[in-house]
Amino acid sequence: MKNNGQQVGYVRVSSLLQNESRQLEGIDLDIVFTDIKQGP
Repeated sequence: MKNNGQQVGYVRVSSLLQNESRQLEGIDLDIVFTDIKQGP
């Protein structure tokens, strides 16, 4: 069965040291939204 919709990913990181690209590594996505915590 073929999927005609877009594949969407969501990444949340809580520090600048986290690597958001590793969270979806190997997954073929059309759009990726990234949520980065700012401040303390």
